[in-house]
Amino acid sequence: MSSDPPLAHSRRDGVSAQTYVAHVTNVRRDTVGNAQRAVAFYAGDQEAFIGWVDAAALYHDLGKLDEANQAVLRQSADFGASGHPVRLMSDTWFG
Repeated sequence: MSSDPPLAHSRRDGVSAQTYVAHVTNVRRDTVGNAQRAVAFYAGDQEAFIGWVDAAALYHDLGKLDEANQAVLRQSADFGASGHPVRLMSDTWFG
């Protein structure tokens, strides 16, 4: 396992790679904020609704932490933006 922080998004089109922690933190902030505004229109348990949305935001990208997926994200960060092909887990090559 790499000592580098896990990625959620590879570097692409001049945009830096995003770490998993930064991504999940941003997603949670935005989705919980949206849920807090949306509960004005929700007749059910508003606190539970916000909790469900927060849990979904926290766990939505867990699969990206898998070592094989991290290898693809790191390879993409190193080579994909330059136009070199990126080998995916399916052993298919895309350029």
